[in-house]
Amino acid sequence: MTSQSSHVKRLYMPRVSDMKERLTDAALDLMWENSYGTTSVDSICERAGAKKGSFYYFFKSKSELTVAALEAEWNKNKANMDALFSPATPPLERFDRYFDYVHDRLAELQEKCGSILGCPLLSIGSEVSTQDQGVRATVDRIWDRKIKYFDSGRARARVDCGAGSRGEGEGALCLLSRDARPSANSKRRRIDPRF
Repeated sequence: MTSQSSHVKRLYMPRVSDMKERLTDAALDLMWENSYGTTSVDSICERAGAKKGSFYYFFKSKSELTVAALEAEWNKNKANMDALFSPATPPLERFDRYFDYVHDRLAELQEKCGSILGCPLLSIGSEVSTQDQGVRATVDRIWDRKIKYFDSGRARARVDCGAGSRGEGEGALCLLSRDARPSANSKRRRIDPRF
């Protein structure tokens, strides 16, 4: 290949960019740290190192970006949920492992951000769901996926205890419960409640 043909080839090769991912990451971080309402397209672009034109190349609106950011975050965390709720793991241990993971993640974020950040799905969903049907549908869809992990663990625990299964929906009760059973060997670090 001559130098002229390689130069021509370089001109027509598509540019690989991680800009879409940088925008979704920046949006989720800012909305999680602050709120949906206070996060502007300009602040998202600034955090992502993007020009506003790049934002509108990938997304029509902040709402569309939010939907993409929530789905991207779910896709990043799905493998972790699969591992935490593996059918090979005893049911109650699945919950112990999940709550240990959540605790450790919150402690890590507290150290990094200086405050305890709640669940981004619930934070964004509770703020925006009555105003934006696209975000609401996405939050509902992801929430349903997450609840299925809890449903499977509870159903398996009931079968293992000889109680049978009551059906779908019990996982939501467990997920919403504040009474997470700590494992006997769990060494939980205290999260500072002042934040």
